[in-house]
Amino acid sequence: MLLKGKKPPGHSVAALLREVAALTARLAKAEDTIISLRAAAGGVAAEHRPARNAPGKDSRLETEKALLAEKAYREAVEICLVTGIVAVDPGGGHTHVNDAFCAMTGFRREDLLGVGIPYPYWPPAARKAYAAEMRKVLKGEIAPGGLEFRFIRRDGQSLDVLLHASPMTVEGKAVGSLASVHDITDRKRLESALRDGEEKLRISEERFRQLFEQNEEP
Repeated sequence: MLLKGKKPPGHSVAALLREVAALTARLAKAEDTIISLRAAAGGVAAEHRPARNAPGKDSRLETEKALLAEKAYREAVEICLVTGIVAVDPGGGHTHVNDAFCAMTGFRREDLLGVGIPYPYWPPAARKAYAAEMRKVLKGEIAPGGLEFRFIRRDGQSLDVLLHASPMTVEGKAVGSLASVHDITDRKRLESALRDGEEKLRISEERFRQLFEQNEEP
C-alpha cells in the first residue's frame, strides 16, 4: 500500500540526494564531452593531429581529469552511504544502483541494470499500483514526503521502504530520475506494535470501566 505525505528523515538526506543528482548529471555531461572529443580526434588524420602539447590535447586531458575526479567523488559518497541510491532513465530503466541498494534488495547490480518497469523487487500483486506511482515520478510529480513501498527481496523476504525521488537534468533536458531508498521495516514494525499496544490498553480500560459501573449499581 502506498502512503503519501510522510515526513522525510531530515534535511541532510534531501540535500545529499540533490548533491548526488547534480553529480550524476555533471558526470553524464562530462562523459558526453569525452565521447565527442574522442570521436573528433579519431576523425583527424595522424599527420594533422595536434602536437602532444597543443591546446586541444591539453583540453582533452583536463576534461578527462575532471571526469575522473567527479566519478571518484561520486563513488566515495556512495560507498559511505547506507541509503540505497537508484538512478533510472526517462523510461524507468535502471541506469545505476549502489551497493547499499543491492544489499537491501538482495539483487546484484547486473540483475538490475537496464531492467525497467515493473521492477523485480516489486510484489506481483502491487505492480500495477506501483507502476502508476513511478510514472508520476518520471513525469516530475515528486511527492514532498516521499513514497512508501513494500519490496520483496530476492530471497522472498519483504521489507518496507521510503523512497525520495529527484529529477535529473542535463542542460535543461530530462535524463531520468534519482531516488534515495530507506529501509523503514523496523520503524513500521514498531509503529504496528505500538498500535496493537494502544488497542489492548483501550480494551482493558473499557472492561475495567464496565466492571466498575456494574459494581456501582444498587
